[in-house]
Amino acid sequence: MNILSSLEEQTHDEPPRLNSAERKIYFHLPKNLRSVVTELRNPTNRVCFVLACGYFRAARRFFSQSPHPRDLEYVCAKLGDQPEELCIDAYHRATAMRHRRLILFHYGFQEFDQARGKLETEIASMVCSQLKPRLIFHRAVDILTEQKVALPSSDALGKLILEAINHRRQELVKIIDQNLSDETRGLLDQLLEKVADDGDEPSNRFQLTLLKRCSQSTKPGKIKESVSDLESIRSLQERVRPMLEKLGLSHEGISYYANTVIRSNTFDVTRRTEEDRYLHLIAFITHQFYRLHDNLIDVLLTTTQSAINLAQREHKERCYEQRAARGEAVKLLMDQLDKSLQVIKSVDGIAENLKLDDAEKIGEIRSLLRGARETREEVPAFEEEL
Repeated sequence: MNILSSLEEQTHDEPPRLNSAERKIYFHLPKNLRSVVTELRNPTNRVCFVLACGYFRAARRFFSQSPHPRDLEYVCAKLGDQPEELCIDAYHRATAMRHRRLILFHYGFQEFDQARGKLETEIASMVCSQLKPRLIFHRAVDILTEQKVALPSSDALGKLILEAINHRRQELVKIIDQNLSDETRGLLDQLLEKVADDGDEPSNRFQLTLLKRCSQSTKPGKIKESVSDLESIRSLQERVRPMLEKLGLSHEGISYYANTVIRSNTFDVTRRTEEDRYLHLIAFITHQFYRLHDNLIDVLLTTTQSAINLAQREHKERCYEQRAARGEAVKLLMDQLDKSLQVIKSVDGIAENLKLDDAEKIGEIRSLLRGARETREEVPAFEEEL
């Protein structure tokens, strides 16, 4: 497993590239360390000490690679030494380690080996949480920096991470090997077999492939298939639940192994070692069980909301229709009122007409009311429609 890319490893393991302003900052030694430099008689040791101190201040670690030429020239000019007088290869390891301890002591840092145990515990915790190795690497660097520990090489830190990952996987495989019953193993193996079609003839579809599907369709046929898949996987989940509790996988761990199965084809899963295959299948069953639950709940919410929207739309349409009908009824009613007022005015005019005797007035009024009655009979029929 390659945790970092080649460029990232190179950036971590090579001395930092400093500009002119940064050289003035990082290669300016405090008084205590300047006194150490003045006591060194060998120009190679003096220059290498200043370079190691400056690079440590910039990157919080020591480097075995050769310094950058511009940094070497700057330090030589600062100390009054000539680059051609130096022999970097003659900088003995014992001398470098002694200088390293002086630098660490001055800045209050400790060696990586002194904090290895705590870091291994932190890495193991992150591995159990199923964080990506790259993220674990960068978090480990942050932890070491925060705890004032000299950073190791990318290879040393990567080995710790890979050892933790392999150790965690071996623990899970051991638990499965010791606790998984033969009956449950047989049920898990059936997921890697081809299912029979309606004619009891073998088909080209694997049971595992069918359980990967998760439809968001609200069609009754698709919902029925999802419910059927949930019932199928429920029995498997009940069988593997005790084993899952013994494995102690977190949600992230379950998702990690399950997504590995989802992204892989059935043949890739089959080619895994037995216990590793069962580990992935147990996580896949649990993940799909809850995923189908969530999916069906989403479908239920979607269909319910669709029904609510349809009911509201029909209610609005009916209200609009009733509002139009009510407007027509009010208009007709106002017309009838106007006609009734006209009839009353006509009756009043006939009653006050002095040219007509009483018999003629009654005849005129009856004739007028008869015509008004025939017109008013249309109103009850329209009110019944409302």
